[in-house]
Amino acid sequence: MQRLRYLYILVLALLGLGGQAVAQRVSIQTHLDRSEIRIGERAAIEMTIRTDNLAATRFHLVEDSTGTERFRILEFGALDTINVGGTIQEIKARMIITSFDSTLIT
Repeated sequence: MQRLRYLYILVLALLGLGGQAVAQRVSIQTHLDRSEIRIGERAAIEMTIRTDNLAATRFHLVEDSTGTERFRILEFGALDTINVGGTIQEIKARMIITSFDSTLIT
């Protein structure tokens, strides 16, 4: 469970804290498609990002993890952008990751 929490924190840090976020409202929700990732398996992280400043929203991804948790981002892409209302826009995105460590990521 702690490894999954680490992964969520990493995703939030990569997507929400990168770049200038001054006076920008950002909401990020993530969902991992499985509860465990074994070595070599792929998993998808579905993301919903709401922001009031789409032009200033940046995605800074680290290709490989550098900490004790070992995973690799295989693919990342925005699937859809929706105008929710007013200045709020919603981005639907998906990240495909794999684990190459001998421990489970749960």
